[in-house]
Amino acid sequence: MRSEPRKSRRAGDERGQALPLFAISAVAILALMGLGLDGARIFLERRDAQGAADLAALTAARLLPDDPDGARDQAVAVAAANGFTIDRLLNVTTPYDGDPARIHVDIPTEVPMLFTAVIGITQTGVNAEAAALHQEAVVGAEGEGEGYAILALNGDCTNDKIIDVTSAFYSTG
Repeated sequence: MRSEPRKSRRAGDERGQALPLFAISAVAILALMGLGLDGARIFLERRDAQGAADLAALTAARLLPDDPDGARDQAVAVAAANGFTIDRLLNVTTPYDGDPARIHVDIPTEVPMLFTAVIGITQTGVNAEAAALHQEAVVGAEGEGEGYAILALNGDCTNDKIIDVTSAFYSTG
């Protein structure tokens, strides 16, 4: 009985390489997907905190400069109604920058990570800040209008910080 000689593989034969390449690619794709989902969670938490800080500062500014304690309480109440309570390190400062008509709301929060916890990153911090200024509304030249607005721009635009993209808002009313 004569056995047939076995066929030897040539040096350039790449058969059987698809499975290891697929396994490595699948792990990389899943890792990037997890990183993207955790990044989206950070973005959404930051967005929610920024909305709460903006609203808290704007509503509290209406009580300034006459009632700074009431303004602080109002800011805390609005932030709490939006899910950011004092136990989450909510900081409300008035007077702010030495101006009793200004208020500053700072909401730092921790975001728990789901997928990056595998590599040891269990949470990350995000911070949202908003500042508001109470100014008396400018009534029209002939006394028309109520004189109140949620956001009003100075007519001659001489203020150096009328609208600032770093979340500084001027509230009138």
